[in-house]
Amino acid sequence: MKSIRIKICGIKTLSVAEFCVDNGIDCLGFNFSPMSKRKIDLSDSIQIINELHKRYSKIQTQFVALFFKTPQDEMTKIYKSGVFQTIQYLPLLEDLSFPDFSGEILPQIGVSAPISDNDLNRSDDWVILDSFHKEEGGGTGSTFPWKFVESIKRNYFLAGGLNPENVKLAVDYLNPPGLDVASGVEETPGEKSIPLIQRFIKNARP
Repeated sequence: MKSIRIKICGIKTLSVAEFCVDNGIDCLGFNFSPMSKRKIDLSDSIQIINELHKRYSKIQTQFVALFFKTPQDEMTKIYKSGVFQTIQYLPLLEDLSFPDFSGEILPQIGVSAPISDNDLNRSDDWVILDSFHKEEGGGTGSTFPWKFVESIKRNYFLAGGLNPENVKLAVDYLNPPGLDVASGVEETPGEKSIPLIQRFIKNARP
């Protein structure tokens, strides 16, 4: 069985980033939303990513820039920095475009009712299916009924309130292609916990 892709969102320190790379995390999300307690400065994110490239001869982890209510000039500066392979954003809340970006676009979809693949008629390789909160950019720590997405066959990251305690239930119920976690691996808001990440991985990939 193909291993579930895992994305840890809200990376702010090198030590957490290193642990994630060492433990096979597929995607590291760097949050550039001015509304988020997980916000990181571009210079700090570049320093972390450059250090990872120095320490690992060949790194498979994708680096994701998350935008929500981020000023256009700041977004342009971030994705043109050249260190991010993926842009994550909420297409239903913001009408954004990313000219001259050749990487992957990862839309984040708020789920508030049952949906099917026909409701996700997008050309993107992957999408994030998250709990819906009007005017919020995710990371709220609340789940949505997983039965709402049980018919989805395309590639997606399941998000919304996942944590080390409930992730095995989610995997057993949906067998999702991917998992996305932020607040569920934090002991205090905005600060990642390596022991919680370790438990999350163990329970998601038994």
